Amino acid sequence: MKKIAYMILILALLSCRTGLKLVSDSYYLQEDRKTKVKTKIPLKSFALNGFDIYVFNICEKLQVDDPKDRFCECPSDFYNSDLSSDMKKVEELYLLKHKKTDLIIYLTTFSHKYISQDSGFLNDLKFYENNIVLDQIEFAYIGKIDDMENVIHFPSHNDSEDIILHYDPQVFSKELLFTKANVATAENNYTIFKPISLDKVFKQPFSYHKRDYSISYYHGSNKMESVNPKIVDTLKLFVKKDKVELSFSFNNFNKDYKMSKKRIKYLPNFYLIQEN
Repeated sequence: MKKIAYMILILALLSCRTGLKLVSDSYYLQEDRKTKVKTKIPLKSFALNGFDIYVFNICEKLQVDDPKDRFCECPSDFYNSDLSSDMKKVEELYLLKHKKTDLIIYLTTFSHKYISQDSGFLNDLKFYENNIVLDQIEFAYIGKIDDMENVIHFPSHNDSEDIILHYDPQVFSKELLFTKANVATAENNYTIFKPISLDKVFKQPFSYHKRDYSISYYHGSNKMESVNPKIVDTLKLFVKKDKVELSFSFNNFNKDYKMSKKRIKYLPNFYLIQEN
């Protein structure tokens, strides 16, 4: 049971590349087919400093006898630790909780094929300490928190495939410790009405800790040290051709980058998303 639950949750919530496209102000307009008049599309903006950011780190030992033992808990002071050369950070998962509304934006990184070389993906203090790098984001999940029921809900177009995470209210809001998950996929018979216990499913508590993170974009460069990153200050949710989209605005760049629609996995009804 726990092995199956582990695999289901990994498949549903982890990751493996982002697609960001430059857009101008005209992208936020729509044209009436009959009158040819352009109007603004429905759009909701959220300042980055209006979110609490929670982070879950996954580390891996590169030299183990049993592959099942390769995942390990990341030290809280990962970048300051005298770590052995066989431990690498392989994933960072980011949960952005809006402070004034129930909006949740969940971002996952992909697993990099060069992670074992030199400092490796996510292991370079200069670029990754306290910094979400948009170039490394694969998927975005858009959902909402219910602090009365102590759950975070990522709705799907099919209710039976919703993701519902139950968290421990005793440690909230310094951390989000998830205790149960309702995860339904085509490969299993679980339903959203039967939560799976996460106790001892992972080698570490499934806990996201609050961190002061910035968000940067290096435009997909393989030589990040030679690029001045764009710094995100605003996230925008909007409806374009009946599809909810996500874009990023920057405090040192006058155009936006939007995330590819296929990278947005779960999302609520746009019109139910609360305003700032």
